[in-house]
Amino acid sequence: METLKELYDADIYQFMDHETLTSKVNIDDFRYLLGIVEYLKQKAFVVVYMVAGGDFQIRLSPAGYEALLKKSFSNALAMKNAYVILFNLENHLRHFLELKLSQKLELTGGI
Repeated sequence: METLKELYDADIYQFMDHETLTSKVNIDDFRYLLGIVEYLKQKAFVVVYMVAGGDFQIRLSPAGYEALLKKSFSNALAMKNAYVILFNLENHLRHFLELKLSQKLELTGGI
């Protein structure tokens, strides 16, 4: 979908042929590529015109474009939350270690 987004950004009505898509995404297995295309079509993320022999023309749909935008927002939100969790974990671990070390020093009478 990222590959199709580049084309969508240039012209929302422009289609990409299957040969160009195949070369850009580096998928040699044409049946696998067709499976992905069919999945994206069923999700309404792409508009596809199939031609005889399995050839097709494809473009990103507005719903697909929105899904990509939400994905990047979700990634940013996930990273923000990950940093908050990491910060809290680091502080909790630091407090735990200080507590254990101080207890050990008390038991041994210091160094």
